[in-house]
Amino acid sequence: MPSSTEWATVLASGLVVDPVDRFLAHLTAIDRSPNTVRAYAHDLRDYFEFLQCRGLQWDRVSLEDLGRFVTWLRLPGEARDGRVATLPWVGRISLRRR
Repeated sequence: MPSSTEWATVLASGLVVDPVDRFLAHLTAIDRSPNTVRAYAHDLRDYFEFLQCRGLQWDRVSLEDLGRFVTWLRLPGEARDGRVATLPWVGRISLRRR
């Protein structure tokens, strides 16, 4: 008989990300809403994608790395892979001759 419990996990390079899988299993076990578990799964997928792109280990992240992650989240999706640079907006520049 199929279970009515939904399951979410996160894959990196085709493999289950164990710490994320354990956390999501915990949320499911304590009867968190499937929407809540899915939301965590999506956010953790983004986080582990960021870590993987930068060669960082999840259990050795610095405060500066977390700041870079927040900045990375603000980038458009196509710029997150590091191949597209998004430059900060500086406003109109006046090119006056002296």
